[in-house]
Amino acid sequence: MPPTALDAGPSIHACDALTSPALVESGDLASVLAIDDRYVYWANQSNSILRAPKRGGVVETIGSTPTVRRIFSLVVDESFAYWLSGDSLEVWKARKDGSGFVERIYTGGDFGLTMTQTACELFIGATRGVFRIRKDGGGAQRVSNNPFCYGVSAMGRESISYTTASGPPDSFPPTLVERQRLS
Repeated sequence: MPPTALDAGPSIHACDALTSPALVESGDLASVLAIDDRYVYWANQSNSILRAPKRGGVVETIGSTPTVRRIFSLVVDESFAYWLSGDSLEVWKARKDGSGFVERIYTGGDFGLTMTQTACELFIGATRGVFRIRKDGGGAQRVSNNPFCYGVSAMGRESISYTTASGPPDSFPPTLVERQRLS
């Protein structure tokens, strides 16, 4: 029988502006979260991507990457979930309903930290800059050479904003916010 939102242990809650929080999942630690209109998505410690209805219900596995050491970022669009394994900048995708196969759409050899999206592209903040990757696969384009991009957020199709460390690589918290035009 699949796990439900009534299992014991650590928990994930969801709510909207009109309701109080609902228990969505318990018993598993989430490393990253994403939401859409109906579901909450997360990665567990086994590097599987799961989902459950926002108001609670049956937990479903939509994809798994057991050889990945850690999932650093997760985004969803209308049809797919995309996740980033930071160790070697691998980007994976799977259908949100769990049908089909998990597909690796990019491997880059850098250390990926954060990810955001536009309609057709993913933007990855990594140790050697910001990279743009098409959601349908293909190569990556470096859009910034600034090192240690800890947070990245796409700003339409013309520019991107990100945070970097202003000091040595081990300086925290990130203190510099930059915006760069995309070509």
